[in-house]
Amino acid sequence: MDFSQLTRLSSKQFNQQKNLIRAVLAGKTIACPTCGKQLKLAQVTDGLSIRCDKGCTDILLDAEQK
Repeated sequence: MDFSQLTRLSSKQFNQQKNLIRAVLAGKTIACPTCGKQLKLAQVTDGLSIRCDKGCTDILLDAEQK
């Protein structure tokens, strides 16, 4: 198994998700990569989440609360 290829793919996916989170938090209109619905910031019991209405994208944000 080529771990360098796996590392590159993982790094690429991490950076794509990080950029998506930044764009949504900046107030930009971003479409879900799976269904095309708009991604929205939502409050959930565990904190904040970026999700689409269909639920195919659901990113739980890990943030420290003061």
